[in-house]
Amino acid sequence: MTVEDERGAGAMRALMAEVDLPPSSVDVDLAVRTARRLDRRLRVTTAAAVVLAVGTASGAVAVGIGGGQTPDDKSATRECTGPPTVTALAAPDIDHAGLTFTGADPSGRYLVGIAHVQSQDRYIIRGVLWVDGSPRVFNLPPQDKNELTYATDVNGAGLVVGGDVGDIGGSGPWTYRDGEFRRLPAAPGYDLYNGMFVNERGDVVATAGARDGESRSSTTPSVGVVWPADAPDQPRILRAPGWVTVTGIGDDGTVLGYVGDDFGSFLYDPYAWSPGGEARALAVPQGWERGTSAAVRDGRIVGYLERTTNQDLSRPPVVEAAPVEWPLDGDSAEVGPAVTGGVVTTTDSGWLSVRRDDGPTLAVAPDGRERLLDSPAGSELTMLDARWVSEDGRTAVGMGSSTSSPDPAANRPVVVWRC
Repeated sequence: MTVEDERGAGAMRALMAEVDLPPSSVDVDLAVRTARRLDRRLRVTTAAAVVLAVGTASGAVAVGIGGGQTPDDKSATRECTGPPTVTALAAPDIDHAGLTFTGADPSGRYLVGIAHVQSQDRYIIRGVLWVDGSPRVFNLPPQDKNELTYATDVNGAGLVVGGDVGDIGGSGPWTYRDGEFRRLPAAPGYDLYNGMFVNERGDVVATAGARDGESRSSTTPSVGVVWPADAPDQPRILRAPGWVTVTGIGDDGTVLGYVGDDFGSFLYDPYAWSPGGEARALAVPQGWERGTSAAVRDGRIVGYLERTTNQDLSRPPVVEAAPVEWPLDGDSAEVGPAVTGGVVTTTDSGWLSVRRDDGPTLAVAPDGRERLLDSPAGSELTMLDARWVSEDGRTAVGMGSSTSSPDPAANRPVVVWRC
């Protein structure tokens, strides 16, 4: 989201911009304020992504989207061998007003998102799971008259996680696999959840807020909550000196995220929580203002740093970001080259997705290598912002645009870029 936006509010606005909403009793303002994510599998900073964050974890062998490379396959070439292709992901067989892609496992075999369903009297959202590119729709039985099922992440075993929003904006975390749902219990004192992520062994993590009557508390700091795979009925609370936002969980149980001074703070510090729950602030080198951790890759924590380079309030802000790697312990930081763009998303593979006004989306690897996610000549499809990038940078999935149809829903497809 842009720096002048309230963080999190833009995420809901971007999601809702894809469809004209019918009247609803959902407390949108509350849902907006709780939508602090984005990248699971993905963290959006200078532009909005979705109401609930995305994340990913696992190393399943890819079939379809991922092209067969797993995170441990270092022999695969990292260079494009021909012109890229951009294709639209198959839409589910349901009357909908638009799709939003939210997450994937690292192989790209499993993808999740949401479908904005046509309705005259209320806003309905269905979960969508793509397996090898084939979509299926699912929906959690509603707790009240609203039907808002946000699928946000999936692992290599096909375990989907997400949340559903009730009449007053509260969300209940759940897991879904092979047609079976499981609601996860709330941690004592916290009943507003967003940004659900899952790792390969099935540990689930989310950002949790407290309620003050029928509103989100503005005085009780948010926390992280972990539901261990071997004890999902015993949620554990992760705290830090400030307001916690979770952005992912590594396969070893390390939780990633950032901490701010208050709920809407634009200044925030990257944090990590050990598998035992110990909080640790990650190093922010001089010259950088803020950042977040996103994932654990190859024994290191990956994320990004950010800074505003102009202080003239009469001109639009210029924001720079850079990929960064931190050790699992210690106080160092390895910062890659800075890039400028209007949207920055960190994916779990460590790549940054940078949406620019003057050209195609740019993908930036942790080591600074850049790749333009451009379209071949004559293509009717364009990648607007990538929310998942493969380990080798040769495949990306994200929200796109199409010039081939007057239908607004068809004009905002989920697209797959390959080279």
